Amino acid sequence: MGKAFLSVRHTPRRIVAGAVAALLCLWAGNASAFDPELPKEPVVKELAPGVFQYINANGRWNSGFVVGSDSVAVIDAMLTPADARKVLAEIRKRTDKPVRYLIITHQHSDHYFGAQVYVPPAELIAHEAVRHHYSRNLEKEFRFRKTVSPKADLSEVKVVLPTMTIAGEGKRMTLHLGGKDIDIHNYGVGQTPDALFIHVPADRILFTGDVFNRKSINYMAGAPSLDGWFRILDRIEAIDATIYAGGHGLPAGKEDFRAYRQMLKDFIDGVKGAIASGLSVERAAAQITLPQYKGWRNYENFTRRNVIGLYKRFQREAKRK
Repeated sequence: MGKAFLSVRHTPRRIVAGAVAALLCLWAGNASAFDPELPKEPVVKELAPGVFQYINANGRWNSGFVVGSDSVAVIDAMLTPADARKVLAEIRKRTDKPVRYLIITHQHSDHYFGAQVYVPPAELIAHEAVRHHYSRNLEKEFRFRKTVSPKADLSEVKVVLPTMTIAGEGKRMTLHLGGKDIDIHNYGVGQTPDALFIHVPADRILFTGDVFNRKSINYMAGAPSLDGWFRILDRIEAIDATIYAGGHGLPAGKEDFRAYRQMLKDFIDGVKGAIASGLSVERAAAQITLPQYKGWRNYENFTRRNVIGLYKRFQREAKRK
C-alpha cells in the first residue's frame, strides 16, 4: 500500500487543458440558487445500506462515503479541512470503523483541499494526473481557488499527495471493504484529463464527480476533449447503475443523466449551427439562450460563456484543419 501501481506520463497540454476546464466551472455559490430543489443546508442521504452522499448546501461540492464491515471509503474531500471534518462527523455518527481510503474524482480543489483530515492514515487514491497537478501547480491552484471562492478559509489547508494512483483509459481498481466492494474506473480524457468513477456494483450506484451533475451546466469550452466527454458519458451510462451521485447537487436517475447529455449536445449543436449560418459570436450569444434549461445550476453564469467559448474553440479547430 502507498505505492502508485498504475502510471503513465501525461502531456503538459492535457494537464493545462484540465486546469482551463476548471477555470470557469467551479462558481458554485450564487449560481445554484436558481434550483429550488437544492438543499439550503447540508444533508446526508443513504442511497443504499452503507452507501451515503453528503449533499452540500446550494449545489456546492459534495462528498460520499461507503461503509463496509471492515472499513470506510470516502469519495472526495471537499474544499477545506473544516468541510471535511463535517463529513467525518457524519461518518462517526454511523460507524467507528477506520477510514481506510479517500478517493478523489478529479483535480478540482473544491473536491481535494480537505484531504489532510483523512490522510494519513487513509490511503489517498486519485488519477496520476492529479498527483502531477498538485506536485507542480500548487501555488497556481491556491491563487485560482482564492479567486473563485473568495470567502473560503484556506488558511489551514496542507496539501497531501495521492499515495495510490491509477492512469490509462480502461484501467480499474477494486477496493474490498468487507462485504462491500467498490470499483474505480478511468475512462480517459474528457471534461478533465483525470476523472475517476466510483461504482458500487451491488447497490447499482455510481459516483460521477463533475462529469455529470444533475440539472447543472458545466463550462464546456475548456474541456480537454468534447468527443471524449461524450464517450465517457456513453461508458458510464452503460454501467449497471440506477443512481448517479454527482460532485454537486442531488443524486440522479437515468432520465436526469440523459437530460444532461442532451444539454451538452444542445449547446454544441447550437453553436455549430450558428457558425454554419454565418452568425457573429455576439449574435450567436444573443440568440442561443436554451431557455429549456432555466432553473438549472449555473444557467445564468455559464449559458453565454459557453456559447462564446465554444464558438471560439470551434473557430480555432477549423483553422487548424
